[in-house]
Amino acid sequence: MTAYSEKMLAAIENDDYVQSEIFLEQALRFDDEEILESLGDALFRMGFLDEAKKIFLQLNQKYPNQTTLNISLAEIAIEEDEIDLALDYLSHVRKDDPGYPESLLVAADLYWAIQAPEISESKLKEALTILPDEPAIKFALGELYFEMEKYSKALAYYQQLIKEGYEEFVQTRIPKKIAMIYSQIGEFDAAVTLFEKELAHERSDDVLYFLALLYVQLGERDKAIPLLQEVRLMGDTYLNVYVPLASALIDENQLEEAEEVLKEGLKENPYDLSLYHLASDFAFQYHRLHEAEEYLLDALKIEEDAELTLIKLSNLFLFQEKYEEVLDLLEEGQELMNVQGHWSLAKAYYGLEEYEKAAKQYQKAYEGLADDPEFMKEFGLFLREEGKIGEADNILRQYITLVPDDVEIYDLLEE
Repeated sequence: MTAYSEKMLAAIENDDYVQSEIFLEQALRFDDEEILESLGDALFRMGFLDEAKKIFLQLNQKYPNQTTLNISLAEIAIEEDEIDLALDYLSHVRKDDPGYPESLLVAADLYWAIQAPEISESKLKEALTILPDEPAIKFALGELYFEMEKYSKALAYYQQLIKEGYEEFVQTRIPKKIAMIYSQIGEFDAAVTLFEKELAHERSDDVLYFLALLYVQLGERDKAIPLLQEVRLMGDTYLNVYVPLASALIDENQLEEAEEVLKEGLKENPYDLSLYHLASDFAFQYHRLHEAEEYLLDALKIEEDAELTLIKLSNLFLFQEKYEEVLDLLEEGQELMNVQGHWSLAKAYYGLEEYEKAAKQYQKAYEGLADDPEFMKEFGLFLREEGKIGEADNILRQYITLVPDDVEIYDLLEE
């Protein structure tokens, strides 16, 4: 590399960006073309897209059909969300060009970026037919299928790479990806085995976190808690660690530590609704009803139409027989309400002895809760109270198919 290109990179390394721009202009004027393209490649890898583009465009004016230049400019165009321009650059690469498979990889990235994964898949498969032994293409297919949640296909390509001796590719640990697939498809023991081996290689936050979640899944919370605590101490890289850690501590009856974790989580990650939900559940479990309510009201300040928060708060109000508060919370926006919301309204109207309104809400809830035993029993008994014996018995017969050993309801139907 000639002096000006070297000096530009040195200036960047020294954070002297004014001087680096001066050296870039000199490199564009005086460096030979091969060295200049190498400088463009280096700048692109470092994330200096504007500077790299300036180099590639100058070279592209002289060599409009040079494959490497068109591919590089296409990659930059994708980064800048200039999709049509990227396609134009790629169209200059002929199918008989040695660089055509690389252009297909770039095209695959492009179509993934615009949410056309099937086209991305076809581009990678075409590249693999040309270069069937190329590990980069197999890796790209594995990554694509992983993102598409086609785990069996992803697993096949990752396992091929392992057999060929590639445990790491583009700074990605292949065994870790395989472990993640096993956890997604329910092969928890196999996933644990691989993640435990990965810990010996790299004690990273994501390996610790995913292994801990698997331990929780397998009921081994005593193993999960130390790993989650380790992730917690790593700082803010995994802010979602607080919910599984607090949950595991609660299940292990380590209540003071659980409460400390919840409070820290709400401070460090104040926009995570699941933290407010868990904190509310924890407070409710220990009869701190006002505190439980406050957590849910705080959650509504973050997202006022969050369905789960609304249902949790309405259930808390119902528990306290605050029926008017349920109506205030849920009556507005009934058109978009889910079936749980209609059920809560039915209970509130029943508590207020507005039985006709309760019946309407029960009927709306029934459309989505016909397979919920608790709802079906409650709805059937409500209809009986209202004297609608035929409708009630129809509902209760459906309930009996869900809970055939409920002798009380069975006897009621036999009367």
